[in-house]
Amino acid sequence: MSLLRRPFFQTERYRSETQARARMREAQTTWRQYTHLPLRSLWHMLWEATPGRMNQTLGATAACLISVLVGETWQIPMTQLLPVMLLALWKEDWVTNCLLGLIMILYFTVVMAVIYLGVFWSINNYFLILFINLVFSYVFFFLENSSKLGVLAMLGGLFVTFFLSDLDTLPTSNLATRAILYCWLVFALIGVIQIGVSLVVSPSPEQVLGRRLAWRLELAARLLEAPEDFRARQNVLEQIQQGITPLLANVFLSAKEKVFPAPLLDRLRQAALHSFTVLVMADLASCSPEAALPAERRAYAALLREMAVTCKNNALPELSSVPTTSNPALQRLGAALLAFCSFSKAPLPVLSTPKGFFVPDAFSNPAHTIFSFKGTLTIFLGILCYRGLDWSGIHTCVITSFVGALPTMGEVIAKLNLRLIGATIGSLMGMGAIIWLLPHFISIAQLLLMFLGMTIIASWVQCGDPRISYAGMQIGIAIFLSTLATFTPATNLDVPRDRIIGTFLGLLISYVVFTCIYPTSAASKLPGLLRKVDDLLRLTEKSQTVMEKTFYGALTEEAIARTHRMLEYNLVEPLSYRLPAQRISQCKHRLEQASRAVELALLHAA
Repeated sequence: MSLLRRPFFQTERYRSETQARARMREAQTTWRQYTHLPLRSLWHMLWEATPGRMNQTLGATAACLISVLVGETWQIPMTQLLPVMLLALWKEDWVTNCLLGLIMILYFTVVMAVIYLGVFWSINNYFLILFINLVFSYVFFFLENSSKLGVLAMLGGLFVTFFLSDLDTLPTSNLATRAILYCWLVFALIGVIQIGVSLVVSPSPEQVLGRRLAWRLELAARLLEAPEDFRARQNVLEQIQQGITPLLANVFLSAKEKVFPAPLLDRLRQAALHSFTVLVMADLASCSPEAALPAERRAYAALLREMAVTCKNNALPELSSVPTTSNPALQRLGAALLAFCSFSKAPLPVLSTPKGFFVPDAFSNPAHTIFSFKGTLTIFLGILCYRGLDWSGIHTCVITSFVGALPTMGEVIAKLNLRLIGATIGSLMGMGAIIWLLPHFISIAQLLLMFLGMTIIASWVQCGDPRISYAGMQIGIAIFLSTLATFTPATNLDVPRDRIIGTFLGLLISYVVFTCIYPTSAASKLPGLLRKVDDLLRLTEKSQTVMEKTFYGALTEEAIARTHRMLEYNLVEPLSYRLPAQRISQCKHRLEQASRAVELALLHAA
């Protein structure tokens, strides 16, 4: 049944609560801004110290500095790739970092074999090199869009394309072989450094989960204490939109450590699951017209803060009773807190997920073929430009074409905007270092000290909100490519200048290709996303147990968040592809109703 015709408001109490909730949000201004980079929230996104952000920033910085020290000491070719890849791949916990490091070594061993085959078939024949290069580009684009490799396919294709496009600059086949060996050495070093540093500085998945749980409990307490605090409400709603998938992923990784007993893992799963209900009920209790007495809210806020302190100390809270109250939302909040601290062997519902390496429609859906064709065309135009102009410094146009290829126009434009901003900032920082700092350096210690400050800035942005994290990545890329071009102090401003020009050229190529040749609007993805919201909401309402309602309700909110993000992407597309205002309003209303239905299902869960 369509969401627009679903009878959501089934009780007078819930109707009055919802109306008061809407009035409060309207008075404070809408928390969701329908632009990819909301200027009102930019300062908040840059400086919000979310749990684990500083730890991840310092870990990534340490790994990058060690890679620069190793590369500069032994003068390893392509040293600039070491910190760039580590910055891109660094994650919050040591288990994920170790897995990624191992995958890097194994995966890029295969990629180097592919490069070797390309060299073997095409060396000393430029047109054959170009043809094989484009064939490999098409294959990697297809794998990126239709297989489980995802971003790894993009990285592999990027290095295959870049290596083969410069193959004719190597005068002998012996040098080409050595270049391949050095490439493999670089990727092996990346994997080894990521594994070694993460084992020393990165927390365990269980510690990461504890910090996230503590953050959610603290946000709920802040909202109960000050319902008029717009920033607290915004943070709570953002956490609700994240659902439970990131937290359950931490539980899964904790099980992979093989050090925690099964009862503890069950407790962690319960805490991750019911933290979602805690946030939803805190939001409802703070908006109700029959609001709980301030004393009752303060009592629950104090309890939430005590539990948050326990979670921060890598322990699970124990709770036998909760404060009494007559407010339905607080009563449900108390039940969620008791479940948060309880033990349960009941398994989570199992969702039907496609199995296999490729997505189910990989070879039947023409969208995958069209995407691969457009991506390959951008690579061809990029190679044609920088090789035709005989200007090797602007090779970043090829890199931009690879990383800027995404299924819809909105995603492409949003990512290109972030790349433009990040590359400009990073190149200006690199120019400043070349002009005022590097000419006065006499030791590698001074170089590392300079990179310390720059890398912290890039890592902090990269570890922040997903809407700005890619800009942080580009800041780091521009810095390292500008200042580590040679093993001597960089004194030539041509390098950062060429990086900016190449980025602009790549942005132009990607924009023209993805908006003029078989353009795919983000609006085309909305029907499928809305059907997914419908299906999950139906499962939420039909669920018989509290665990099932919470599980499917959280997944519904995650689907709602993905749909909102696709609407944001649609609004940065060219005007002719944007949805009419009435259609956008209908989608927003439909998603708002779905969110209210989830709240109602959780409020009355038995």
